[in-house]
Amino acid sequence: MSRDVVFMATADEEAGGQLGVGWLIKHRPEIFEGIGGVLNEGGSGALREGKLGFGIELTQKLPLWLKITATGEPGHGAVPRENSAPRRLVRALTKLEQLKFKPRAVPAAATYLRNIAKDATPPWDKRLASLDELLASPKQMSELQVYDHRLYAQLINTCSLTRLQGSDKINVVPPLASAEVDCRLLPDAKPDQVLATVRKAIVEEGVSVETSLSFGPGSSSTDNFVYQALEKVLKGRYPDAPVLPKLNAGFTDSHFFREQGIAAYGFSPVILTKKDISGVHGDNESISLDNLTLGSEVTLEIIEELVYH
Repeated sequence: MSRDVVFMATADEEAGGQLGVGWLIKHRPEIFEGIGGVLNEGGSGALREGKLGFGIELTQKLPLWLKITATGEPGHGAVPRENSAPRRLVRALTKLEQLKFKPRAVPAAATYLRNIAKDATPPWDKRLASLDELLASPKQMSELQVYDHRLYAQLINTCSLTRLQGSDKINVVPPLASAEVDCRLLPDAKPDQVLATVRKAIVEEGVSVETSLSFGPGSSSTDNFVYQALEKVLKGRYPDAPVLPKLNAGFTDSHFFREQGIAAYGFSPVILTKKDISGVHGDNESISLDNLTLGSEVTLEIIEELVYH
């Protein structure tokens, strides 16, 4: 058996992908005819407490990007008004910060967390193995966010304030102030219901909430030649390391393919430490030379497995 491999390089993924893969699917659908599977980013190898394991992304959280806008009468900074746009916005954001979503474990997250539990340090070895008790305890969930915020994000809907905009003059109270909020929802969440919950929580005269990006759920089965090729190569190289399906707390372009019925999997052939992971989207985002070498070797093995087996 032999298969073709198509390399696709696209832009715009960080902004939602509508001008990248989304554009190609809409305007060049013939490119995707006969595609049996896609290999994208989203998973990797990780060293936790000195133990090596691999996660292959087959589902991901859903983005719900919101713009919250407040309006009010403008004026001079020396004589502020109670219902100015910035004051209304701050009150709304305070309410949003206090909004608590109920944690839960979707199947991919439950499988992953229970498998890595045995290598976690106490008390997390027992807590991750007993997910129902963890999810039912606000105290333990709060402690999980401190212990590993990436694991925490796999168990709950989140909303992060990322951008603020108001006056461009320090002594001018603007007529409009806005904030952009990056919410990420578990795959089984209903974006419309979450949006209604947010609106209800921060409702106030002169404040509106609009969606700037949202799309539906998608997942891929482990019963696909791409997943099986990844699993075979990794187990061949690292027979003692678990290879697990994984929920990605972020999102990638994979959802575009899944919406077309094309299986997609996320895996980058690198082994990351906690320090490496902390640099993602940071000021010093980088990859080690060892990982660069490893990545090229494993990528070649994966392609050979995909093409010839």
